[in-house]
Order: sequence, then structure tokens, then C-alpha cells
Amino acid sequence: MFGVLQPKGIGVSGLFEALWEQAIRNWTKRAGKRQLTHEQYVAFMVQEISGLFENGFPYRHLLNLRPDGKNNAKAKVLRNLGNSLYHPIRAVAMSEALLYYNESIAHAAKGSKARALAYGNRAAVCYHYRRYADCLENVRLARASNYPDRLAAKLKQREEQAKIAMEQNLCEHLQRSGRTTDFVAEELKLCCQAHANVPQMAECLQLVRNAQFGQHIVTSRPLKVGDVALFEKPFVTMVSHEFRHLRCGYCCSEANCFTLIPCEGCTMEMYCSEECLSKAYQEYHRYECGIVRDLKRIADDPINGVEGIAVAVAIVTFGNDLDTLQKHLNGLDESKVNAFTMDWNTATVKDIYNTVHVLATNAESRDRKDMALQIFHSTIIHRLVLERTELGAMCAANPDRSKLLFDLILRHWQICQTNRKAMDQVVTRVERSEGEGEEEYTPSFETFAIGYFPLMSMLNHSCVPNVMRLALNDGRSALVVTKPVDAGEQLFESYFSRDMLDNPVLAFYMEKYYKFICQCAACEIPDGDCYCLANWNDMRFLQKVIMTKPVSKRLKPLVTCMNEPGRWYPANQLAPLQLYLMRLLIAMYSAPPTVLLFVEGTLRKHAPLKAVIN
Repeated sequence: MFGVLQPKGIGVSGLFEALWEQAIRNWTKRAGKRQLTHEQYVAFMVQEISGLFENGFPYRHLLNLRPDGKNNAKAKVLRNLGNSLYHPIRAVAMSEALLYYNESIAHAAKGSKARALAYGNRAAVCYHYRRYADCLENVRLARASNYPDRLAAKLKQREEQAKIAMEQNLCEHLQRSGRTTDFVAEELKLCCQAHANVPQMAECLQLVRNAQFGQHIVTSRPLKVGDVALFEKPFVTMVSHEFRHLRCGYCCSEANCFTLIPCEGCTMEMYCSEECLSKAYQEYHRYECGIVRDLKRIADDPINGVEGIAVAVAIVTFGNDLDTLQKHLNGLDESKVNAFTMDWNTATVKDIYNTVHVLATNAESRDRKDMALQIFHSTIIHRLVLERTELGAMCAANPDRSKLLFDLILRHWQICQTNRKAMDQVVTRVERSEGEGEEEYTPSFETFAIGYFPLMSMLNHSCVPNVMRLALNDGRSALVVTKPVDAGEQLFESYFSRDMLDNPVLAFYMEKYYKFICQCAACEIPDGDCYCLANWNDMRFLQKVIMTKPVSKRLKPLVTCMNEPGRWYPANQLAPLQLYLMRLLIAMYSAPPTVLLFVEGTLRKHAPLKAVIN
């Protein structure tokens, strides 16, 4: 029946669309004729789709799924690509070379010549960037990986050059230390007294509910631009697929991108230290290591996959015992779980997981085709987990445990679509065509990771938000006010990247993922020219006042201007000052910016360079 099946697109969604025409549509029609309720339909479709897979549906072949593993031949290819780009003068090319060397390290087997050579080449990139300590660390890693004796003299020479350069830099730093100081951004603090039971949140924030907005957050006191109303550490995070060989898979930091070390069980995850590697494995990676590469293959979205981490964290939270987890969930009264009323001073990890488990799934709002897609997707992940991780042995001959695992995958897949929060950074896109064409540098926002935030998930969406989430270097995110908010007024964020706010397909994604049609001012008021004068004046203020100051001196005059009495903000778009404030805050407080290189409009590679916020 399925011998000639051709997927209609990439990933699970494309395969589902092809299968929908051949079989699943008819199953849904049968369910409709039987007038099944939502719960009955889910159970019916789980049974039908499970039967499809049990009967040998070739999903592995159609999706090109296979176990991950080290491959020295591929590592060599990646290293050679890095070598072809290595160019001491062209910074962008050097950045690309670094990424290829990192990928080569991740694909090479432990102790292999392939990995040793990639470490040695990465040491050369570090020397170019004057990161001499990182250069020495890569030399150490190369030797620990059995660096070839025939090249030992070359590695020794690089080591000696780095040591000499370090000494010279230290002398220069001591000479300058009395005359200059490095810029350090002022520490962010809550705008007012902390809430008694939620110390990471300002006491003025309240969670309320009404018929129009459902649950939402309001403030009991006026808030000014620049105020921080909430700090929150995500319950789980996942580095976006495009940044997996640039950032630590555990703490998401980019600070050690020159010395990342690989997971020995897969080619997808790299870590900034042995400590992060160990914590990741113990807390969740042990249950996703065998499938993480295929999670990328089957996804039609570059930031999908955090649901697998959430399920793994849930299992570890309850002592790696599925029976204990099932007993806990059976006794959980979801109506009484509230992240805003819970006492975070005494909350356990299990208590915090409860606030994640009850996040909205929008299951009742999904049409039957969408629900079938969710089940189809979760069934594939469920089968991969049972095949390739130790959870297979736990669930063997125990249908109840297997069902719990499937239910958790399905639930967190839906929670991910509805509640995932992007962690953004400022990047500079480098647009150029092949050949000798000129390069154009364009600052923008890019999502480097996503996470679950039980408190911030209560924020409603607006295309003209009055708050933004700011990813901090310590792993937390801060909720910063970007437009004055009156007492009693609701706080709104944007569920999408700042660069998508004017995208005509935004409504499509809003309905697809969040199951509602946005009716904010930006969606109801048509664009026009009436805001041009205000925007032009703001741009002149940025160019003549803000841009002329050092970065460390820009924030105060900017927020002072934005808080001026009577200042008017457009109802249908973000003001230029708001957009610049977002960029400035990220550049000051978030992780180092990243350059993304586009060739003829296609993303090739990315690597850290100096911040560009002008």
C-alpha cells in the first residue's frame, strides 16, 4: 500500500500530508460518523496510527532515520572544508572555519587522529582571534586525542607562540590598567520590592482571568521603560539546531565556543566544560542522546525538540522511575497548580515540574487533522525512544509504562508548540553573492535557544508588545518594559521573533501554533503614513544623540526620552526607539552576538564576531 508513497515536503509534516490522502483522512471520517468525543477520537487515532506502524510502515526509510554515531570520514570532510575557508584576513571566512572545525570534532571518534587534527586546526583559529588561553587548551586537547607525531613540532611551535603572546598581552594589560577600564553593564534589578512567595518577580505583577483574555498578567502600579518586572530561569532549554556546534548544549553559553567538547554518544551536542557535559547527561541527555539527530531530521521547524528534553527531565525528576511518575500524575489536581501562587522559596523540583505539566496544550482547539498530526509525530518519537534509549528496557512488557511515555511525549509536544519561548540575541547578517560582490551587514534578532518559562508563559501576545524577554548570560531571562504601562494595564509580549512582527504570514503561524487569531491594535489598524513624522524624529534622535555616545552611555538617555510625559507610541507598530532599545539591551546584557553568513540568500554558517549595535 505504501510502496509508492512520496512525502509532500520535509520532515514528519510532509510525510503526514502524503499519508493523510491515502489512509488517515478515511480514519478521521470513520471517527466523525461514530460521533466520537475529543478524548475518544484521540484514543481511536492512537490505536489506528499505532497499528499502521506495527504493520511495518517504512517511516525510517521515508524520513531517512538512522542511529547517530561517530564518523571519522565525515569529520575529515568537515575539517577540509574548514581548511578551505581558513583565511587570516577575512574574518567571516575564519568564523566559518571555526564552525566546521567544531562540527568535525563532534563527528570524530574519541582519541582519533581526525579529532586531534581538528583540535589542532581550531587552535590556529584561536591564535588568529588572539584567544591565546583557548589556543593552549586546544593544543592540550589535541595531544590528549593522540595528535600525530609527524605534526608534533608544528603543534609545539603554535603552543610556544601562544605562550609568548600571552605574556606580551599581560604586560600590555598591566600598562593600560591604570588608564582604561573595560565596560561592565550595570546589574539589572527588579523595579520594586520582590513578591513574598515569588522572589524573582516584582510584587506589582498579578495573574488574573477574564472571558476576553483568559489568564493574563497585569500590573498594580505604573511601570516605566527600562523597568525589570520579572527574572525567570527556564525549566528546560534547548539550543536551536543551527547553533548546536556553537553553544553549550547545557547552559547555552557561547562564551566558550572556541573550546567546546563533544558528547561521545552523538554528533549533535557539544559542551563548554566536562561539568556541563556531565550535568546534561544525568539530567536529561541520557534519554535523548540516541534520537537527538533524528529529532532534527523529522522536524519542520528549526526550534522543535525541547519536548524530548522536558519528558526526560520529568523522568529524572521522579528518580528515573516511571511508576513513581505515573502515581504522582494520577494524584495531581491540575486545577490547583499555579506558578503565581506557589511558594517558590520552598518549592521542590517536582513542584516546579507541576507548573510546566499544566501549561496549555490547546488540545481541545485543534481540528482533527491537526490532532492526527500530533499523534503521528509523537508515535514516531515514541518508537525511536523505545528502540534507542534505556527507556525501552523500562517499558518492555509493561504497556502502562509505554503508554505513560507516549502520553508525556504527546503532551509536551503540544505544550512546546503553545508555550515555547525564544531566547534571542543580536546578530549581524552578512549578505553577499558568490564571487567578489560587496558584503552588506544587517543587524537583526536571531533565536539561539528556546525554553519553558512557567511564569512568563502567562503573558498574552501582541504584535505591539509593551515588554520583552531578555536572555541573560547567567541563564535567566528578564522581563523588561519597553513602553510605559499604566496601573491595571495588561503586559503583552510578542510570541515571535522581533523580525517577524511585520511579516504577512504571522497570522498563519499564530493560528497554527497558538490556535487563536490576534486582534491587537497592530492587526486591527491598517498601516499608513501617519506615523512617518514621529518615526523620522525618533530616528534623528537616535542618530544625533544616542549614536554619538559610547555604548555604556546610551541606555540612560534612551529610556529617559522614552519615558517623557506625553510621549506617543504608534498603535500599529513598534517605534524605532523600542526596536533600538531591544537591540541595545541584548548587546549589553545577553550572550555575545553572532554573525550569520548568507550566500545568495541561503544560510551557510555562523560564528561569533564583535558586536554590531549601531
